[in-house]
Amino acid sequence: MTQHAKTNTASAAYLRTLIDYAASRGTAEATLLAGSGMDPSDGDARFSESACAALFDRAAELLGDDAVGLHAGEHIRPGHYGVFGYVVMNCATLGDALAQLQRYQALVIDIGPPEVVRDGAELTVSWNPRLERPLRRLAEFNLSAMIAFARWVSGRDESPLRADFTFPAPADTGEHQRIFRCPLRWDEPVYRIVLAASWLEAPLIRPDPTVRALMLDLAEKQLLSRSPPSQLSQSDESQLSQGDDDLGALRELVAKSLPEGNAALARVASALSLSPRTLQRKLKERGQSFSSIVDDVRSELATRHLANGDFDLDDLAFLLGFSEQSAFQRAFKRWTGEAPGSYRKRVRGRGM
Repeated sequence: MTQHAKTNTASAAYLRTLIDYAASRGTAEATLLAGSGMDPSDGDARFSESACAALFDRAAELLGDDAVGLHAGEHIRPGHYGVFGYVVMNCATLGDALAQLQRYQALVIDIGPPEVVRDGAELTVSWNPRLERPLRRLAEFNLSAMIAFARWVSGRDESPLRADFTFPAPADTGEHQRIFRCPLRWDEPVYRIVLAASWLEAPLIRPDPTVRALMLDLAEKQLLSRSPPSQLSQSDESQLSQGDDDLGALRELVAKSLPEGNAALARVASALSLSPRTLQRKLKERGQSFSSIVDDVRSELATRHLANGDFDLDDLAFLLGFSEQSAFQRAFKRWTGEAPGSYRKRVRGRGM
């Protein structure tokens, strides 16, 4: 079989699942990434599929865990799928979520959209990245994560009817049986999950139409423009005048960029047709700084969502652009003098 001419890639957020799982098993991120040349701290970074597969193989060696792909997949959460994860968890049904997978999967891992076929009581979801060498642990991660995420967002502890893999059966398939809990086939021409068609109607546990619309808007923008905007010259003077409306536009842009992990000076300045230096200067003239704008926007959104929304703290931390909930907790205490949980109880207790 011939490999696609284009290079299949995966997002930095996608790799975070493996990094977090390895850390929970005592292997530090720096140790796992040593010599790989990969820097997942850059939210815009993408890595070749083969490089990701090599990292899974390295993790298997460091952890002494041949089934590391399966195990990391069990720990998947929305933030590991980036904006796409939050689109899915706010869908009404698993059928709706599957439709979003077909459209937005490339934001997470670009191996071509899945083929979805319904035949009576069965629903088949299949992928074929057409690689000369099956990337076993990466594939195990993809399928394990898909099933774990479907179970998590639906609250249904159900199993597929069958799972197919393109590589030969490993020496020990016990973990495959434990996770998938269904018949397994090996050396198949495509990766395939066969589900009961009733999964399509399964409701998700906490859809929020407002958040779904916001996340879909962000996902669509990311899909249309996957590469960073070009760097503009230092002489650009066209945007951010002295009016309050312009400052409001900047704050709105920062707010929309936070869940994408793109509320960085260079990215926001480019979206305003300014160079970073020009934006900093214009803000300084108004007694502001970019970091203070970001901080203010985060504080305003956090207090609003805690008072009126149903986000858990992990989800809210992601929406505000924090890499982990602990960082959000520290920032919120700096803003208000109290923890997010106690703030939510207090303001809702008095009817806000």
